[in-house]
Amino acid sequence: MQELTNNPPKKQLASIGFDRRTYLKAAIRNLLVRADHEPNEKIAFEEHLARVRDLANRLRRDVGFAPWWSVGFASAACVVLLAMLIGSRPKGYVYSAPQDYFRIIEKIDDSRFVMQLVHEGRTQIPVVLHFCQDYTPKFEAGMTLQWFSYEDDGKCQSLAPKNRGYVLVRGADHRPLLAKNCQPDFVNDRVVCEGGKARFD
Repeated sequence: MQELTNNPPKKQLASIGFDRRTYLKAAIRNLLVRADHEPNEKIAFEEHLARVRDLANRLRRDVGFAPWWSVGFASAACVVLLAMLIGSRPKGYVYSAPQDYFRIIEKIDDSRFVMQLVHEGRTQIPVVLHFCQDYTPKFEAGMTLQWFSYEDDGKCQSLAPKNRGYVLVRGADHRPLLAKNCQPDFVNDRVVCEGGKARFD
């Protein structure tokens, strides 16, 4: 009996409150990482960031266990992540004649084209546009777009969303007007340009 009395009580390694706080902080970090890697910003905000907000509120309610800096850090991280998601949203572009029109200089493959913007009568440097797999353009080298609208997500250009697409310049016979060195190949349903590239000037 004496031996049991002289043994000091063992110290608790962690209180329940500390364990709870550690769990909440780890859960917040995990959700922030998942939201950062979620390609769908609606899901990232509604599922991940909303849950982070709830966990941050739980930390705030745990008076005595949750320091204010952790709540502030979680809130600041949410704001930064939300700003990054908004900044990474696809950007929409619309070009319309007579101010702007696009010339198709070369068709590299079914999704990549060398295109040249003509802005207020001045030709710009040709660029390569890589269209997303959601919609394959049906235009060919030598054609001209009098209206062109797309979204750019930084990796490819999308024509699929509503009010996106293009309108070709057509002649009286309703066929697309072509550059002088390009001719329609009706057998193969394509356009062939002498030298491989359309020459408009």
